[in-house]
Parts: sequence; structure tokens; C-alpha cells
Amino acid sequence: MDDKRATSYFHHVRGIEEMFKTADAIMEENIEPHLQSDSEETDSDDE
Repeated sequence: MDDKRATSYFHHVRGIEEMFKTADAIMEENIEPHLQSDSEETDSDDE
């Protein structure tokens, strides 16, 4: 594999990594605060 192709793979992987970091940040900021744990759900069912 030549240097140009190897470098292009690293750039591609770096882009994918950034996409996952962005998705993780969105999950932590916007979705996780609205999720209930299993124990919270069972506690509320007992009431």
C-alpha cells in the first residue's frame, strides 16, 4: 500500500471517529436526561 492510500484511510477513519463523537455528545446532552433506568421504572410501577 502506498503512502497516499494509507493516509487516505487514516483521514477516513478520523472522520468516522468524529461522527461517533458527535453522536455520543448528542446522546449525552439530549437523550440520556430523558431516559429512566430499569430500577426507576419498576419503582414507579409499585406505587
